[in-house]
Amino acid sequence: MQESTNLTLYRLPVNSFTAMKIRTLTSVRSIVDTVGRQRLQLLTGKGSSHITNWIATGFFPPTTFVVINAELERIACRAPEKLWRMIPAVRPRARAA
Repeated sequence: MQESTNLTLYRLPVNSFTAMKIRTLTSVRSIVDTVGRQRLQLLTGKGSSHITNWIATGFFPPTTFVVINAELERIACRAPEKLWRMIPAVRPRARAA
């Protein structure tokens, strides 16, 4: 039986996603360098001077958390919440019996 060409164009190897390594970016500058200034301007609706200020302070505004993290996920990266001055979620410890 012969497969249709249209079906084989979209076939991926079984382990194609497991081999992808997620890169952790630990500073505002590294995120700006990786994503790009123009892309950040487009995503956030802010100008170049805003991005320069974010680099200088070392923090992004909390309102940019969702949009920047979605872009980081798209390019197989992640960043700690502290870059947005957010407190990371902590799992509650199990109580002793």
